[in-house]
Amino acid sequence: MRMYLHEDYDIFREYVLTLITPAFDRIQNDGFDKKYDENYDDFRFRELIIYRSCQLGYEPCLRMSREKFDELQKNCSETDQILSDIDCNQIPFYLRPFVYTTIVREGTDEDFEFLFEKWKNEHLIVERERIFVAMCATEDTKKHQRIWLEVFSKIDREDVKTKIFACSKHLHTKCNDIDLFLEHSEKIKKSKITSHIYYLFQTLMVRCISTDEQIEQIKKLKEIYKEDNQFQEVPIFMSKKKGNEMWRRHVGPIIIHYSNYTMHKIRQQNMG
Repeated sequence: MRMYLHEDYDIFREYVLTLITPAFDRIQNDGFDKKYDENYDDFRFRELIIYRSCQLGYEPCLRMSREKFDELQKNCSETDQILSDIDCNQIPFYLRPFVYTTIVREGTDEDFEFLFEKWKNEHLIVERERIFVAMCATEDTKKHQRIWLEVFSKIDREDVKTKIFACSKHLHTKCNDIDLFLEHSEKIKKSKITSHIYYLFQTLMVRCISTDEQIEQIKKLKEIYKEDNQFQEVPIFMSKKKGNEMWRRHVGPIIIHYSNYTMHKIRQQNMG
């Protein structure tokens, strides 16, 4: 997360892609449907490589996701069709989270709407969670607010804690959760959100805090929710912001230097 916000992140991204894309290419050549029933380590390795390759924008991974999703939309176009139906959705189970997430980040508003409606109509909890966790990868503030307000409106039937933990793995360039709690404070106050849920959302806010403007927004949240004393003291957020700034100033350049050095060595070996 810290490198994601670093000014030289693209260098680090290129470095990681240099390491993992050969593995992705081998996986693609073997076929995404290859069975790993007796080798759990290989199965988990495949998941990790595909996840990171798509997350970092590797074009073959993006293209694979687009092709899989286009086929899904064609096969599951009817309103009453749900994505847990294997006759409708033929994407391998392990691959679905990566395809859904890539489409949310890289696709169109229509793609997001398709997933949102399928999520609302889905019966199987596992598939509902796959779709939701993918949708919370969106950088769009309104879409982010839409999915969480839908959860809050049915909070007695939703495992909010699990959703927060799962969504925390996504990389974001802005703190959409701050805007969510600022712009919809009345709705949130009327819902049955527990103190623990408030706390978990603040852990997400703390992770992405990086500007003075965000600190001012936290001060507003502290005031808005003061009756229930639900928000941590502002100095906690300020300390985290300062820590992130120091890390990017002192540790970030070391990682970038190593990334550049390693890529140079790899290129030399390839040329040799």
